[in-house]
Amino acid sequence: DQIHDINPGTLGSNPSDFVTINSTMYFIASNGATSGIWSLDENDSLSLEYSGSVLAMRAIGSQLMFAGQDSNLDVKPYVFEPSNGTAWQIKEIFPGGSSYPGEFTLIGTTVFFSARDSVGSTGTGLFDLWAYETLNFSVWKVEADIQPTSLIDVNSDLYFSAQPQIGVTGIELWKHDTSTNTTFMVKDINPGTLSSSPQHLVAKGTRIYMSANAGTTHGTELYAYETTNNSAWLAADIRVGSATSSPSDLVVLGTRVYFQATSGTHFEMWVYESQNNSFWEVTDFQSTSGNGGPSGLTVHGSTVYFSADDGTNGKELWAHNSINETTWLVIDLHPSGGSVLEI
Repeated sequence: DQIHDINPGTLGSNPSDFVTINSTMYFIASNGATSGIWSLDENDSLSLEYSGSVLAMRAIGSQLMFAGQDSNLDVKPYVFEPSNGTAWQIKEIFPGGSSYPGEFTLIGTTVFFSARDSVGSTGTGLFDLWAYETLNFSVWKVEADIQPTSLIDVNSDLYFSAQPQIGVTGIELWKHDTSTNTTFMVKDINPGTLSSSPQHLVAKGTRIYMSANAGTTHGTELYAYETTNNSAWLAADIRVGSATSSPSDLVVLGTRVYFQATSGTHFEMWVYESQNNSFWEVTDFQSTSGNGGPSGLTVHGSTVYFSADDGTNGKELWAHNSINETTWLVIDLHPSGGSVLEI
């Protein structure tokens, strides 16, 4: 069912960045006149919580952190407190410019994020790793100019992709040890100036799965990194040789990792089974649709939900059960061709 028509008429409200705190869902949307953060509680009561430009948002404990625009349209880091409906800028990181904060990741009571505090000769500027302490509202630069992306929490330590010296070192896997307050590269998967470019990091226990390129005889494939012994290896070589399968949308379900990848012809959903190091193609949509391979993978219970186009129903909501290996169309929202976006 459609819950609410936030922007009545032919134009959409473009809801995005859905997050949940307690029993209330928060998201970014516009009713045509006002954009901002909206809430939907368990009684389907809809409310505009914050009016303003919100570009990206994550739930951080009982609060929301987002990248928002100030009166000069510069993008800054903000916090929203749902209990009293107030929002504030945590720090003026880049006076007179946009810091473009993102990837807010909570570890304990500290939020780590990427942001810039200046622009270089190219007008873009290098991004730093920053931290925000929720207990005393302090903000500090953890590590300068390392271009951190794909931040994740693994057993209370921060892992991410970074490049400290552009043109000198490659983009590799890094760690911020919260116990020693040190930041360093943990694995040079593609040694030298070339990059392995770790992306789409997901954690399964003490292990990290990611898309990476070792620069040897393999393209960009599914790699694994074990945090307890600092080892990394090729988990699934879907396109054997130097060709690339480009894994993305990684999600963990039990002992398995589901993801989107291509064997050379179509992008489909694949699965890697960590118990026996096997992998196989789960779906075959693009052979009939020509586009619309599985995307937006989301796990609930023993089922992976995703958006896909089977060539008949348009881009709709599908599901795959990991126990009985069945795949089915959940709902055809628009019989003449839908467009399911965020799941």
